[in-house]
Amino acid sequence: MPKKVKKTPSSSPLLPHYAEMNVHYLGLISIQRQIDKKDWRWRIEETRNGRQTVIECLGNQEYGVPHGNDNDFYNAIIHQYVENNMPEDGVVQVTAYELLKLSGKTDNNQNYDALRESLHRLYLSAFFVSQAWLNKKNTRWETVSFKHIDKLRFTSDDEANLSNRSIIQITLPVEITESVRAGYLLPVDGSVLKALKQPTSRALYRLLEARRRDPQDPGMVLESFEENVMIWGQVCKLFGGRSDKIRRSLDHAHEELIENGYLKAVEFEGRGKTQTIIYRFNSRVIPEPDKAKVQLLESHGIWPVQARHYAMEYAHLVEPVVRRYQQMLSKGYTPENPAGLIIKMLKEPDQFGVSLQELPASIPAPAEPTIKPPKNPTTEVLSPIDLEGKRGTVTFLAQRLGKRVSMRHLDAFLDRLKNDDAFALSMFEQFSTAMLDSEQQAQLVVSSLQGDGPGF
Repeated sequence: MPKKVKKTPSSSPLLPHYAEMNVHYLGLISIQRQIDKKDWRWRIEETRNGRQTVIECLGNQEYGVPHGNDNDFYNAIIHQYVENNMPEDGVVQVTAYELLKLSGKTDNNQNYDALRESLHRLYLSAFFVSQAWLNKKNTRWETVSFKHIDKLRFTSDDEANLSNRSIIQITLPVEITESVRAGYLLPVDGSVLKALKQPTSRALYRLLEARRRDPQDPGMVLESFEENVMIWGQVCKLFGGRSDKIRRSLDHAHEELIENGYLKAVEFEGRGKTQTIIYRFNSRVIPEPDKAKVQLLESHGIWPVQARHYAMEYAHLVEPVVRRYQQMLSKGYTPENPAGLIIKMLKEPDQFGVSLQELPASIPAPAEPTIKPPKNPTTEVLSPIDLEGKRGTVTFLAQRLGKRVSMRHLDAFLDRLKNDDAFALSMFEQFSTAMLDSEQQAQLVVSSLQGDGPGF
């Protein structure tokens, strides 16, 4: 039985990856690092608060069911979806390099192969969830059938392998996007995730963090909870069926979670199939972002879940960025995606001439958002090349198209950027996303830079 219940914040400001709550509470991705290919399906039936629930996964006989590193990769996809301002169509466009980076993996062929296999597994595995999927928006339990990835496209080499140049387009299912857009996210402490070295430890951490919470009120957190070992093995999707094997499978993850201060202790009582596992958690205080800064970001079209995260991670930049943004507007610049631009300015303040001088009190947050989040925001994809400032961005894109930009044209363009020239600012915004647009549009950008197009 749980010892104590306390109220905690409903989302984490230290969040490096946004994580959908249902997926982790139900354990839809096995925490087991490796599985036998014969384990390509599973089914769990249980009674929850008087409801008879069924959760079933039908995987693929070649790839098995989602497991291990799929946890990190899928959370990276969800993170990118939120960073892209959660478009209604559920489309996520990102480079393979960026997914590896978000997943904490190194840039090597082995990990690109692992990513490719993971994407196929997430696409080919189907789930049936009966009376166990919480529709947060309508606060009701639903029955749903879906796949982690609804559609999958990517560029590759001649042998269909992924590389750092590969661009991946993923369409998430409506069940996931509706949940994420409703803010039904697992509160995750980024300092814990960053400290954990093993995929199994990170997966178990997310599962424990979900299971210790009331799914209908994630702010209610248990300081301890216990479960039958055999049932817990099913929750973790550990294949094998024996209590001793389940314990051994969890040993290293338990040690790492205790060593890093997340768990206070893990205890076992009884023997065999009646054995019970007891988790005891250390108290952790997750700071809250400044409400005024959250409101300021929301007023410029940034979704609440993003605003909380950015108001904490970039607390010292929120007001200077808004000030700089308003200066740009006053000089005639009209961004296609205001929210996306502000987020980019928070991440790359030097590129936009953001001053860290204290904002005057004359720029309060409006009472209500004045700009709605765009339905089709510009997607940002980072290059595997480390871009240094505006010059690096311009030169890299020009070279990618097989063209060279003269230093004379480049310096003239950068001078116009320094002077907040509206056309130059518009061109630079296109430079940051030209890789994802048509080659015709990207060529137009380069032509404008070289003086062959409009505006120069």
